[in-house]
Amino acid sequence: MRLDPKRFRHLGLPAAAGIGLLFAVGAIVTSAKDRTQIAPRLQPPGPASGQSASIGAIGLVEAESEAVGVGAFVSGVAAQVSAEPGRRLRAGEPLFSVDARAATAEVATRQAELTEAEARLAQAHNATPGLRAQLAAAEAGVGEAEAAFAEAQDLVKMAASVKIGSTLSQREATRRRNDAAAARARLLAAHARLAQSQADLSQYATATGAEAGPALAVAAAAAEKARAALAAATTALALHTVNAPFDATVLQVNIRPGEFVQAGPLATPLVVLGRLDHLRVRAEIEESDLPRFNPKAHASASPRGAGDRRFALSPLRVDPLVVPKTALTGAAAERVDTRVLRVLYEIESDEGALYPGQQMDVFIACEPAEATESTESKTTRR
Repeated sequence: MRLDPKRFRHLGLPAAAGIGLLFAVGAIVTSAKDRTQIAPRLQPPGPASGQSASIGAIGLVEAESEAVGVGAFVSGVAAQVSAEPGRRLRAGEPLFSVDARAATAEVATRQAELTEAEARLAQAHNATPGLRAQLAAAEAGVGEAEAAFAEAQDLVKMAASVKIGSTLSQREATRRRNDAAAARARLLAAHARLAQSQADLSQYATATGAEAGPALAVAAAAAEKARAALAAATTALALHTVNAPFDATVLQVNIRPGEFVQAGPLATPLVVLGRLDHLRVRAEIEESDLPRFNPKAHASASPRGAGDRRFALSPLRVDPLVVPKTALTGAAAERVDTRVLRVLYEIESDEGALYPGQQMDVFIACEPAEATESTESKTTRR
């Protein structure tokens, strides 16, 4: 029996298509799986119960004092590192120290200079009694020279009143005149020694007897200079040890003994400190949500990976400057040119372990967008 191609085309193809359709439907029905809803392993974050509308933001846990990066005063090789992550420190406790052998030697040199200057000052004070004794001796010498000069003058006068040759020889008269001239010279020398003694004493004491004069002032200034140089060297030595500026907990240590320490601002701080008595959350609110943001509204936050844990937040401060967003989340709708307002919240209860730098999902209570729009429309009508 010969199959008519025209008849097969009109009847066979539709029948084959129908059979294939039946097989496809049967395969779909038999391979269909149970599509019942499965609860997620982790509870996704969301607003608090009873909170009709909220603003979502990304927050970072911060220490009460914020993260304080501690640097070094001087450059050098780290000699000792006392800071350990997690250790609580009191203000003034050492964090790390830089090799200070050169500074220690400088302190020893300045100490020796101060000792010498103080000895010279004491020597200047001790010179005053000796100079007073020299002045007294010079005054006595002047008195003696004046008496000798007066005696020589009297002898000359007596020689002049008698006749030379009969009562007094020529030689004796000449000798008396020479003795008078010598006595006058000794008197002038005694006056010179007295003036020298007075000048020497005036360097250390005044006319009233008080110990004050240029020599004492110079010695005192030298001692003060040496004392100031020692203080500067001691300060330079103290700068080789960096201490905790306040009571805090060591959050991070990025220095090891033997490493070179660079003074000045660094991209990575040497030691990071923070006061962890009360933790805070710094949230970044995108500028598109600012029309609905209420600075006095309370908020809640959940740590990443624990949406069922809820921390109540109370507003603390708003940084009144909208800045470019630096921490991007990678969302498809997120733009690089997004700007955010930074708001600081205080965690009301510290139930559970939170760490500075931890990311949290923050939900801030606000009015619904519809209510905001209706309010704006009413304001426009007015």
